[in-house]
Order: sequence, then C-alpha cells, then structure tokens
Amino acid sequence: STAQGLFLATSQSNYDDNYGKVRVNNTEGYFVKKPPSTLRVALFGDVKSDDYETMRDYIEVLAVIAPSLDIAWANNISEVTLPIHLLSCTELINETIDQYCNTSGPSGGFSDQWGSGNLTTGWGFIRVSDQQSGSRHTLTHEFGHAMGLWHSGVDKTSMGPPNNQAGHWAPHDLMVVALIHNSAVVSGQTREEIRVAFDIANDELQGFINSPTTLSNTPDAAWVELGDKLETQFNNSSMGKRLGR
Repeated sequence: STAQGLFLATSQSNYDDNYGKVRVNNTEGYFVKKPPSTLRVALFGDVKSDDYETMRDYIEVLAVIAPSLDIAWANNISEVTLPIHLLSCTELINETIDQYCNTSGPSGGFSDQWGSGNLTTGWGFIRVSDQQSGSRHTLTHEFGHAMGLWHSGVDKTSMGPPNNQAGHWAPHDLMVVALIHNSAVVSGQTREEIRVAFDIANDELQGFINSPTTLSNTPDAAWVELGDKLETQFNNSSMGKRLGR
C-alpha cells in the first residue's frame, strides 16, 4: 500500500522491526531522502562488464518506475554526479566509509554530500569492494541507498537483513523507489506532509507504526510482477549463475 511505502521511505531500522528516524540534510526526523531529478552515472576503478550490466538494468527499471528521474550514463567526467567506485584489495583497508575494502566478504557504502568531505559537486558516490562471486548484489543495495532507500527488517528485499537479503530490487524496494520518485515528493519532506498530500488515511499509516511486522505484507501485484522479473534477471546474471541460482 502507499502507507506501507511511505513508512519505509521515511524510517530506517537496523535490519529488524525497530524503526527510527533518519538523517536528511543533517537533520533527524521522519523524512524522505530524494536525489536530484537529473543524475549522471559513471563507473571507476576495477570495473567489470557485469557492473555495467547491473547499472544498465537498473537505469532501465527506473525509466519504468521513476519516469520523472532523468538518470543516464555520463558522456564525460565533468557531467558525473553519481560516481561509482569499484575496488579490489588483497588486504583490509579501513580508513573511512569512503576508503574501505574488505577481502573476506561483501562491502559497500553510499555517501551523500553531508556524509563526505570528499565530494564537491554531485549527489553522492558509491563504493563497492570486489567480491569473488561478483558485485551485483552489493552494488544493487548501495544503488538503492543512492535512490533514497533505507535499511528495513523485511526479508528477501535488497534493503533487508543481510542473512536473507535479495540480490535484486524486490517488490518492497520497487514500491518505495516509486513513491520517493513521485514528482509530487520533495527531498526533506516529512512523512506527515506526504501523508496529507497523498490523502493516505492516518489509521492506515498508524497500523504500520503500531505493528512494524506488517511491513512485510506483500505489496500490490504490479510490484510483485516486476520483482519476479528482476529476480529472474539476477538468477540469469553471471553472479546468479556463480551462486547456482
């Protein structure tokens, strides 16, 4: 439901059912975090063909679920507003979230303007450490953050618990991205402002606040259908095949 999507778009959990405030523009509250309406993407570092395929696939998904978002590959370095840095390392690098590489398992991060002193222009940047089976799973998760998604306690989603996380955007992820990128939504808008603007019943939203486990309820059929297609796409990707999907 729209109330379900609104809750997940404006709150973060530590991969459980305890949801709290988020930080947007250096302020804590129940806010939406929305990137600029124009984004230009580029991949840097130890880039593999799989990584281009991952980003190509999700740019295509966004054309369907977020038509007001103008996202595309940058034509040159000066256009880049969402750089994605893929790292390979033979030993642990642990300087900052931006300079971190884990040799023993998946690792990634998204830093926006407030989170990093390294970026003077653009929306933010993604960093993903190389993984034996491929970067698609982690890159998809970090790209979700760049699109405004927060961590949740919903299993089998890209933003859900790591031990039961999807390697693709699942129905919940798609539902929330679509809400965030609705042309009527503005970054930094509060949950209550959006509830009123979208004419969502307060009781419906309160139901999820009172019982966060119900956030796992299956979203509308359109999101399930698209999520199933993305699951098949992941299973057919080189990473999916390496994992024996």
